[in-house]
Amino acid sequence: KEASADTYTFTYKGTDIVMKADAAPVLEALGESKSYTEETSCAFDGLDKNYTYTSFVLTTYPDGDMDRVNSIQLLDDTVSTNDGICIGDSKDKVEEVYGADTFNGVNAYIMKEGEAQLTVIITSDKVSSIQYAAQFD
Repeated sequence: KEASADTYTFTYKGTDIVMKADAAPVLEALGESKSYTEETSCAFDGLDKNYTYTSFVLTTYPDGDMDRVNSIQLLDDTVSTNDGICIGDSKDKVEEVYGADTFNGVNAYIMKEGEAQLTVIITSDKVSSIQYAAQFD
């Protein structure tokens, strides 16, 4: 199933990273990662792969002969969502952008769109974590 345009996308230096998309062209565009790990996938046949870049971690899952984008974890405030939210932003700014109704009542704003989920974790009224993840039925 091909990833669609109406889904949460992370853009880094002009490269759009869409959940469930073929990871090969994305990885080529991003260049060499700072570190790489892999482990046998629990959910799929093959290896889950983790590519750590300066400001984010990209994970992939196997799908036949290709790897697909599974998640993006933002690591610092040098990168942001395409809507301008970054680690360290206020809870108020997150609500302005994504709406109060996306709050899970505990510590996170969770938005689902198309094949992706965007999760923004709040600690002490500030964004402490941002993750994009592929959605599976």
